[in-house]
Amino acid sequence: MLPPDLARKLTVTAQQDTGVVLAQADIDQLIARTDTGAVVLSGAARRVEIHNVDGEVVTRDPIRVTESFSAPTATGDIKVDFAEIAPRTVDAKSQDGDVIIALPARGPYVVNANTGDGSTAVRVPQTTNRENAAAVVTARSDTGDVIIDDLR
Repeated sequence: MLPPDLARKLTVTAQQDTGVVLAQADIDQLIARTDTGAVVLSGAARRVEIHNVDGEVVTRDPIRVTESFSAPTATGDIKVDFAEIAPRTVDAKSQDGDVIIALPARGPYVVNANTGDGSTAVRVPQTTNRENAAAVVTARSDTGDVIIDDLR
């Protein structure tokens, strides 16, 4: 176990072919690449970058990410809740799965949410002004639903 001050300065990179990646820490950056398996997140980071081919990306509890969150996946749902403040940028895309993002009630947000075959619901305060936005959120699914909701 690392001292918290040291852990918050680390970049952690995980590469896994098959199986679950469980990230439970307060760190500077997390970069995770998986072929087949879920990525389960908890804790805090400045930056999170997930590359997943076949598996879901989910949070156990709301996570704290301050700068950016990126999670493209080919097959799998993305269900991520953000606590306290949203990252400045959120980019979540699934070719074949739902994208469900919960943001803190504090907004407004610039939201670009769309889907090919599913439905889209945006239930957070929105703006088109990037300068005044709490975050810029891009969420897309080719075949699933896209839901941007407030964290309850």
